[in-house]
Parts: sequence; structure tokens; C-alpha cells
Amino acid sequence: MPRFAVLIEGSNIEFRSESGTFVGFFTTRYVWASDGLSAGTEAKRRVRAEWLAREDSFKEGVSSLNLNADEVGRLSVLKTLFLRGNGGGYTFYKDEE
Repeated sequence: MPRFAVLIEGSNIEFRSESGTFVGFFTTRYVWASDGLSAGTEAKRRVRAEWLAREDSFKEGVSSLNLNADEVGRLSVLKTLFLRGNGGGYTFYKDEE
């Protein structure tokens, strides 16, 4: 079974910090799947599950969280052999207005 890198965009969230109001994020997950469509579905399921497991104020917005698999790419055999982990971390972005 091939391994895929899936870039996920999360939107329809809102949280405030000292640096402003953030309305979305990007994150990458690495998943094993039979095809790109299945990889995108699995990656989105994992990200949603991570947000549901949170114990802070971010959890409140999970019901309205929109997830989109922006890019799905099949990893080479070499990357599959040496890539550790399943991806993680988030890059948040602000409202452009």
C-alpha cells in the first residue's frame, strides 16, 4: 500500500491572541492508503480527531471546522522508507481583512 503526504487546510475557526485573530490553519499528515482520495479522507479524519481530543478552548469550534485536502501526493519509496512519524503541527493564518 502506498504512502501519501496530505496538506490539509482548516477553516471556519476563530481564536484571538496577542498577535491578532486567526481564522484557519495548514497542516500535513502522512497516511497509508490505497489511493489519493482515501488518503485525503483519512488525513482529514485524523486532524478532526486531534481537535476533538483537545482539552482547551480550541475544542469549542470543532463542530464548525471545515477541513479540505488541498494537496495529496504519493511519496517515493525512498521517502517512505526514511520518513518517521505521521506529520503534525499547525501553521495558523489571520483574516486578510
